[in-house]
Amino acid sequence: MLLLSALHGRRAAVCAAPSALALALATAGCELTEVTLAEPGDLVVAEVLIQQSDAGVLASALLYATQGSKDPNRVRSARVLLTPEGESPVELPRVNSSVCLEFRPREPVTEAACYASNSALANLGPGRHVDLTITLPDGAEIHGSTRTIGAFDLVGKERMVRGPGGLPFCHLPPATTFDLAWTRAEGAWGYIIESWLHGLPEALAPMGIEVKEDPLLLIGVALAASDTAIVFPSQVGLAERIDDNQVVLALQRGLPEGTSATVYVVAADRNFVRWFRGASFNPLGTERISSLTGDGIGYFGATAVRGIALTTVDSSDLPPCAP
Repeated sequence: MLLLSALHGRRAAVCAAPSALALALATAGCELTEVTLAEPGDLVVAEVLIQQSDAGVLASALLYATQGSKDPNRVRSARVLLTPEGESPVELPRVNSSVCLEFRPREPVTEAACYASNSALANLGPGRHVDLTITLPDGAEIHGSTRTIGAFDLVGKERMVRGPGGLPFCHLPPATTFDLAWTRAEGAWGYIIESWLHGLPEALAPMGIEVKEDPLLLIGVALAASDTAIVFPSQVGLAERIDDNQVVLALQRGLPEGTSATVYVVAADRNFVRWFRGASFNPLGTERISSLTGDGIGYFGATAVRGIALTTVDSSDLPPCAP
């Protein structure tokens, strides 16, 4: 339904009666009206994201054509402009497609073009309105707007030490859970929790549980702006399906001894949440909702990321993850 509402440029016959097209054409009293619809292959999909983290601001745009496009290379010669309110437009240069894909896990796409910059918008702070204009070589344009996520942080990180990657670092006793909490982020429509768990294959092997990936990614979700806490690790992985749910069950009482984790809380705006889908993880259903207008579909969204690292390995130098 969303796709049909964005199409234009093709003729069709429409009857006011709610019957099949063949019956409508045979109905003597049916008035035929010309409407224009576009060939689906002519659409460009744009996935544009402003991501703020402790490492800085990264703006990126992944452009690709729908299957069957007559000219998929048109996305390689686009102009992508981001205009913060009250400032001059910033053009994102085209870079290797891996830049857009490495931090944004998704299903593969073909003939994709990536536009990204981690410096031109370095001073873009929280709560800023930004407009998007994408101009294609044939003059087609795609528009969107978003507002960067407001400032937020993890609760209790000031009690921790600096650990791997500069993240707050703490000790979690084996077979123990704790409340991972954060302050509310203005403009967030929900929160996605990415947990990378290290050492599970060796730790769970004595229990007869096979883990094929190390680290293992499990995802949690809080789809309410006021929902600012999750029990770790028992509430991660419940929103998705993995090959063997014995892993999720084994984590209900906490991480096994000898394991560690890196956990990211991603505050996301409405545009991102309504488009975000991945494998079996579809928190709002399987249908994506576009936030763009003009000659394409996709989203222009904003996220802000905060992370924490923890280990079950006993160390007198590490503070506890919870008071």
